[in-house]
Amino acid sequence: MTRCTGRWIGAFVSIVAAGCGGERPSPPPLPGEDSTPPSAIELLNQPDELTEGRAWLSSGNPEAALPHFTAAIARDPGNAQAYFHRGSAYLELGESQSAIDDLTAAIKLDGSLDVAFRRRGIARAQLSRPTEALADLHEAIRLNPYQVEHYRYRGLAYQMLGDPEKALEDYAAGLELSPLATDVIGHRAELYEALGSYDLALDDRARLVELQPSSAGPYVDRGVVYERIGRLDEAIADYTHAISLVPDYPSAYYNRASAYRQKGNRKRADADLEVVGQLVGDAPPR
Repeated sequence: MTRCTGRWIGAFVSIVAAGCGGERPSPPPLPGEDSTPPSAIELLNQPDELTEGRAWLSSGNPEAALPHFTAAIARDPGNAQAYFHRGSAYLELGESQSAIDDLTAAIKLDGSLDVAFRRRGIARAQLSRPTEALADLHEAIRLNPYQVEHYRYRGLAYQMLGDPEKALEDYAAGLELSPLATDVIGHRAELYEALGSYDLALDDRARLVELQPSSAGPYVDRGVVYERIGRLDEAIADYTHAISLVPDYPSAYYNRASAYRQKGNRKRADADLEVVGQLVGDAPPR
């Protein structure tokens, strides 16, 4: 088996009971406090914390979403969705262990949540626990074998475990479900490059250019493969096209300078490196 490790995935309320001895009497209301319980209409008019939290999460603000999910859990500690979404927010914030804790709670309440298994697997992978991640992703696929993202992340877990053949099988399965899944195509291209299968990598890179013709990144990525196999004119053409799309793209200039230098054109290489310096200063180009 070919082994390829180390590059992927950088990348996966308690209830306090009242004391013994029977039910305690309710304390008297504080001054100015209404002791009347809320009516059904008042309860209906209270904010739906889960809905508000999901709105914040979908808008890209997981930090703002957290208190809403916590309030939803306090109101209903048996709400699997509240734990699931709070775990998802923690995952987006990079708090992997908190994500695992909440996603585990969600799974205990509802074992059919395939996406909860996937996201817990992602969090475990982030903590360098790929074997546990793989087990979660197996279960996600068992529950829902028609979700391309399950195969995508299981493929990444297999790469972490040094099993590129299994990873390629999962990427193929994902692309059979969704042939336009650019993330999966990109992962497979990177793996082909790592394995030295440059012709196959170029096929995937060309597909990404075809699917994203207005995006500079795919041209730079294909140019890197061309440069790696010595097809410098084609590499320069791709870098140049990327620059035409995004004139302040440091990596395109940096890589084009490398290709020019290999061709012996030091003047053009130095000119591109000067642009890189103007764009990023001392920071490495991205």
